[in-house]
Amino acid sequence: MKIAFQVPCVVRGRIGRGKGLKSVVTTTRVDFDVPEVAESAAVWSYAAELARSADGYSQFYRYDGQFYAGTGHYDNETVQKGWPEDPWQADTPLYARLWHALLDDLLEAGIGKGEDPNLSTVVAALTLDDVMERASAWDDLAAAGLKACPETEDDIEEARRKAGQVLDGLMIYRRELVLTTGQPCYAVHIKGREARITIGSTEEHQRLRAASFEHPVFYPFARSNDRIEALKHYFPIEEREAMLAFVEASGARVVGRVPKASRHRWADHDEVMDGLELDRIARITVHEIALAFASTTFYTAPSALLRENRSLFEAFYDLKEFLDERREPEAAGEELETRLTELREQAKAARSVSDGLINRPLGAFLDLALSRFGDRRISTLAFLPSAGALPKPL
Repeated sequence: MKIAFQVPCVVRGRIGRGKGLKSVVTTTRVDFDVPEVAESAAVWSYAAELARSADGYSQFYRYDGQFYAGTGHYDNETVQKGWPEDPWQADTPLYARLWHALLDDLLEAGIGKGEDPNLSTVVAALTLDDVMERASAWDDLAAAGLKACPETEDDIEEARRKAGQVLDGLMIYRRELVLTTGQPCYAVHIKGREARITIGSTEEHQRLRAASFEHPVFYPFARSNDRIEALKHYFPIEEREAMLAFVEASGARVVGRVPKASRHRWADHDEVMDGLELDRIARITVHEIALAFASTTFYTAPSALLRENRSLFEAFYDLKEFLDERREPEAAGEELETRLTELREQAKAARSVSDGLINRPLGAFLDLALSRFGDRRISTLAFLPSAGALPKPL
């Protein structure tokens, strides 16, 4: 079924009387054929309560090895009028992917090193978290005054091709547009003595796995304790009791409601995600320690960092190289836990160093996160998470 989308892109052209090519952010129309899937072809796998009980439930479907969730748009009206959102203001999963794909293209092109240094302004705007701030950044880029040239048409065609790779995550199921997502799960945010529980998905894990450690959105360039303290812990929907025991063992209490969610008994997928969660924790740890390395100069670094504590460096790079290989998370879970635990133990042993490389917020998050893996018990009730230890490689 053909649906029209306005997708963001960066194109080259000429502005004013200048003869040189300039790059600006604009949009182009893409008519994409969204497939319709028969009701019997997908499995209704989860129902999860939204942020407020009055908002109802979100349904999650599994088709061809992937999960899908509703976009809030139905095919009858969307087909007639096109995708209804303004791409400059939209903050939905679909447009987040389109903007991130555009940023990925610019990063791969080596921004700021070529003929068009103003692209660094575009990249800076794309990395802004606030949608309104991001939209206002285009005021200075004068896309309306762009004069088209052959390079402009080449860029538009390339943009349409790449946008198609993102739009390929859409399908029509039960007369609703649905979009690929991660496996639904509980997300636990513990801050101080309070824990808040929401419904999340493993899409967060997959984004971190796919991105390089240099990606400015998923791995920001500045250290931030606020960012670390905002980190969450993820649990499969069927491990509700293990999740609550984890919160209890942390010394926190649940604030607010625990959203209702259920994995339907006819769902046919494996829900284990311990390895994927451990992979996320390890990537966050490597990123934060890398920022600490980058901020340390030879003039201020402790001598232990340069001579006596080589094992800390080796543990760090061993873990980073292991993550760069992007092994299958569940199969590599045990080895990954060993390497991450080794890095944490080395940092604890070198206390003169660890305050800089693994600071208090990161250390607290890492210690709590690691407490749920392996054969260690996580509460005074001798409660073991239902998933048990991570799988051992063959």
